[in-house]
Amino acid sequence: PLCASCGGGDAQEGDEILLCDGEGCGRAYHQRCAQPPVRVVPDGPWRCAVCVSLGVDVAAEIRNEAAIAAATAGGEEHILVVSNNSVLAQDIELQHQAVDVVVAALPLMERAHASATIFAPDHQSVLLVRTKHTHAPP
Repeated sequence: PLCASCGGGDAQEGDEILLCDGEGCGRAYHQRCAQPPVRVVPDGPWRCAVCVSLGVDVAAEIRNEAAIAAATAGGEEHILVVSNNSVLAQDIELQHQAVDVVVAALPLMERAHASATIFAPDHQSVLLVRTKHTHAPP
């Protein structure tokens, strides 16, 4: 992305290009070009001065991602492998459904979660799952 202030696209250490997380905003700024300048790249969502002045909120998708990241921070990471040795197309679809069930079941087990498919050949899915207890054990 090109900086909305200087038009440059090169980033350097200490002067990275920041992408605005404002709803519908496509602006990007070098840390030094942003108003006010941004000394440290933020860990969470960042809005440009235009979005702040217009009262544009952080995009819903970014808020959701931030909430999931906060809920799973400090959790445990596990690798989950789901295999299917069948060659029929419908069986591949069943495998995908099984993965969806595992992901959907994690919150029901009183765990906050985040998951991502990190490798998915035809008959096997490898997922990285981060879990964190949300309630104290009895």
